[in-house]
Parts: sequence; structure tokens; C-alpha cells
Amino acid sequence: MIPLLSARIPPTAAAALRKVLDSGYVGGGSPLVALFEKGLAQALGAPAECIVTTNSGTAAIALALRLIDVARCRVVTTPMTFIATTTAIYEAGGRPVWADVAPGTCQIDPGGAEAQAKTARVEAIMAVAWAGFLPDLAALRSIADRRHKPFVLDAAQAFGASFGGRPIHEWADFTIFSFAPTKHLTTGDGGALVCRDPVEAKRARRLAWFGMRRDLREGERFASDQDILESGFKIHMNAIAAALGIEGLKGIDDALARCRMNAAIYRVAFAGRVDMEGSIEGSTPSPYTFTIFVNDPAAFGAYMESKGIQAAQPHRRNDGNAFAHTHRRLLPNTDFAQAHYVSLPVGWWIDTPTAHRIADAVLAYPALVGSP
Repeated sequence: MIPLLSARIPPTAAAALRKVLDSGYVGGGSPLVALFEKGLAQALGAPAECIVTTNSGTAAIALALRLIDVARCRVVTTPMTFIATTTAIYEAGGRPVWADVAPGTCQIDPGGAEAQAKTARVEAIMAVAWAGFLPDLAALRSIADRRHKPFVLDAAQAFGASFGGRPIHEWADFTIFSFAPTKHLTTGDGGALVCRDPVEAKRARRLAWFGMRRDLREGERFASDQDILESGFKIHMNAIAAALGIEGLKGIDDALARCRMNAAIYRVAFAGRVDMEGSIEGSTPSPYTFTIFVNDPAAFGAYMESKGIQAAQPHRRNDGNAFAHTHRRLLPNTDFAQAHYVSLPVGWWIDTPTAHRIADAVLAYPALVGSP
């Protein structure tokens, strides 16, 4: 069975982890964490002082929302995402305001986001890079600036993507990446927050470790000797995760290139024949899965499984969950997306012949879909 998702564990990882375990020091204060952040800076084209690693992508979202202080306020976002986007808003004491997706896509619609940003007590706008593809970041950045609201980008599935020739973190005030097991880059589990403002990143680094500084000052023998100015979390990354991430960075460019090549194969094969998630002009996505739209996702998934290919709906619209249902509103494009989207495997483990095999299986399916 060709899996929809798979963990990319480099062959050098075992030796790197053994070295960490033998050192007897596996905590967050390890130099390996700083070394991993330096590697992330090089890979993403971001200043190292603006990157704060965490123990999950979800924690990185919650950390960004804490910096903004969305408690008792609202965050404009999309329900078409993994549940972590929404639970992080609740975790930070906020509530979601749902914006519809653009027609025939799973990406937040900028016009809908702007309309919702005008409602009372909105404190931030948060977009999601669905499946490693990008929403219109230029439009969303413009809306955030006009509305004087921070712009958060949940790029959990879009490591290394760019928009308008610029890394995606340059478009947002706070950008989140996930290093969960099946992401392009994994640390076993982990995440990173990229802050536009290095001052915010410095604060975030403290908040990720109870609100404490790592550096000791005169008269301080232990970190707990300091006066903690602001209560924080315990969500920092540890040395074990960092060591795995350092090894994963060594092959990340090749992995992303393979994902992009597979997506290009699908685009050519499906053009004019299969409705699929579009790519914004000028964007370079980092495909995590590949989204198409079919009449009956369950039937299509069963058909693809009979061909030895896993295809499914890995996410369910967040506003369908009981805990968030009171905030649900009419979203016709989201209704269409949830009823018809299917994710195809597009990852680094799929070679060119296999990508063509997947495309051929899709094209042989008798019942695809029309436009919404």
C-alpha cells in the first residue's frame, strides 16, 4: 500500500540519538537546540534570533497567540485545517471567528477573512497553509495591516514554502511550523515559531520555559534564582528532538524537491480532467498531500485502496466538533470542500513512476466532480 503519509527518518538519526543519550544531557538547555535553530534559520532564510523551537507545532501556535494576548478575544481563521489550529485558540483563551474558504479550494478566502475581521473583539487573523499549499498571503497581509491586526500563519505543513519570491515567514507577524512525525522535517514531535520582531521572539523564548531566562546573571546559581516576570509554559524543545531535526535538515531540500516534482506530475496529468486545489501564482508550495475534489470521497478512497494507494480525508472541518459548534456559521464553500475533498500521497517516498501510477489510477475513476 502506498501510504498517504510517512515519517522521513534519516539513516544517520540512530547514531545521532545514541550520542545524545550517551551524553547524559537531554534537556532543553542543550547546545543542540541552539544548533538546530541555527540550521532552521539557514533552511528558512530567517534570523536565528527570531526562531523559537517548541515541543509541538500546536504549542507554537498557542505561544504566538499568547504573545498577541487573544484571551477573551476572537481570532479570524478557517475551519478547514487540522484540529490543532482551533484548540490552540481555545488554549490561549480566545474564540474562533470562521471565515469561508475560497471557491473550489481549501484555503481561507481573503475577502471573507476581512469581513469577519470587522466584527467585535477580533484580535488577530490566522491563516493556514492547507496541505503545504498557500493562501493569498499578499492579500491577507494587506488586510491585517489595514485592520491593524497581527497576522498569524499556521504553516505546519508548509516547511520551506515561499510566496512572491520571499519565504512565507516574511509575510506574517508569527509563522508556525510543525515537526510532527509525518511532516517534511520531523523531530519526533516538535515545532517552531518564527517571529517577525526579534523582541517578541526573546519574550517567546522565555515563555516557552516557564517565563525563565536560560542565561544566569550575577548572583544567580540556578535558573530558579531569577525573578520570573511573566508566567509561561513548559513547551521548549529538548536535545533528543533537536538531534533528530539536525539530521533531517541535511536532506530537506531533496525531500521538498521530490514533493514538488510529484505535485507537478499530478497537475499536468489532471489538467482539464480533475478538479484540484490551485496554486497561487508566484507561490512555491511545499506539498504535504495533494488535494483533489470528487463526488464521493469514501467511495473514491475505497477504489484507490483497491489499487494499493491510500487516499482519504485526514482532516474534518473544525467547526463540526461539539466544543466549537456554537461558533459555527454558514460557509457554503467550506461545505463543498468538506463534502468533496480527498488527499492524495505526494511525498518524498514517491518516485516518478509511482507518481504516474497514482495519477493514472485517479484518471481511471469514473465519477469525479464538477465545480461548486
